[in-house]
Amino acid sequence: MQTDSLFPRRAIYTGDNLPFLRSMNSGIADLIYLDPPFNSGKQWANPVRAAGRLAMAEFKDTWDLGDIHADHEYEMARHFPEAVELIDAMARVNGESWKAYLIYMGVRLMEMRRVLKKTGSIYYHCDPVMSHGVKLLMDSIFGGGNFQNEIVWGYEKPRSASKIWRRNHDIVLFYSKGGAHTFNVQRVPTLDGKFELRKPFKRPDGSVWNAKLPGKQAGSWWYDIPSFATRMTAKERTGYPTQKPVALLERIIKASSNAGDLIVDPFCGCATTCLAAEKLGRNWLGMDLSEEAARLVVDRLRQESDRVLVSAADDIAHLQKLPKRTDLDGLRTDDRILRPRLYKYQNEKCRGCERGVDLQDMENDHIIARKRGGQDIDDNIQLLCARCNRSKGDRGMDYLRRRILQQRTEEEMQNWRRTRNAA
Repeated sequence: MQTDSLFPRRAIYTGDNLPFLRSMNSGIADLIYLDPPFNSGKQWANPVRAAGRLAMAEFKDTWDLGDIHADHEYEMARHFPEAVELIDAMARVNGESWKAYLIYMGVRLMEMRRVLKKTGSIYYHCDPVMSHGVKLLMDSIFGGGNFQNEIVWGYEKPRSASKIWRRNHDIVLFYSKGGAHTFNVQRVPTLDGKFELRKPFKRPDGSVWNAKLPGKQAGSWWYDIPSFATRMTAKERTGYPTQKPVALLERIIKASSNAGDLIVDPFCGCATTCLAAEKLGRNWLGMDLSEEAARLVVDRLRQESDRVLVSAADDIAHLQKLPKRTDLDGLRTDDRILRPRLYKYQNEKCRGCERGVDLQDMENDHIIARKRGGQDIDDNIQLLCARCNRSKGDRGMDYLRRRILQQRTEEEMQNWRRTRNAA
């Protein structure tokens, strides 16, 4: 299994999570939790920069179509065309920032779905502004029938708004992959702090069992985990602008995984998921653009009172190169069979310029370049003429098509000038 051969028990990757997700074996993650940007329109600044901590813990959460690679939309259209149709419809209502954000997330959710086991689950943490758009996106990628819960995490906020009801909750969308997913019932305190009585029953030996259980079975309204705006201890705070409590991640991990399972967080930030997974005896893999995440998980483990957790800090791997998938057997057909098949599928035309070209003059092209995590599999191969293949290089199809359009426009202008001069 890839977690044994390529990933250590605990690892942090620093870099864009999309190429890394593309380079992971299919069906290896038991649970994915993500707390990505929310399209909040904010520029998150580091409140503790003066103290010399979290030097890279600030990020932009504003989105426009210039922020995304246009090839992501092309890729989504190949695999989930209905998702692109939904995104276009939502963009007409809510603007281009929605389209930019949802395409950015959509192409990553496609890979997360592939990486999950059939029995796996995914929890997407967002806010009420984007949650309804994200839910439709996840319906189209994971299937609406695999939606399990919309969890409301309610918390107190010290600041109040004057013209709207004060926003004091986040949304966590819980989906399964489609199989019999893991779920362990969790219990929470009742609002009045009382115990929940369970009905007595007789054991086989005739004795009566009558238990009081603390609290009650947890529902989809989580009211008992405070945010950092109120009662969180100074020890747990890192200063990261969107940090979540360890207790929140512990509840999710306990409910939807078991000891030894692999937990993946593609936007691990200040490494709260990694810390919670370690405390609960899970394997874990975190990803973040900032190298600060790799340092923070080590620092946070070393602050723990448990000696086992402290020693674990010395075994964390900091990954900076893409892994190599080991599950590609059977996903690549011999060229003698694949090339004629693709040639017929492409109507005997180059996929770029759409000119008719003899098969012998066609060249294999990786739609997603290997340096971007693209794999040498049938689904990532197309046929291009030699000219288009050179123009595309390791870039995407959107670049190639814009380049072809530019060349044709230049040729038309040259023809027009020649015609005018001849006249």
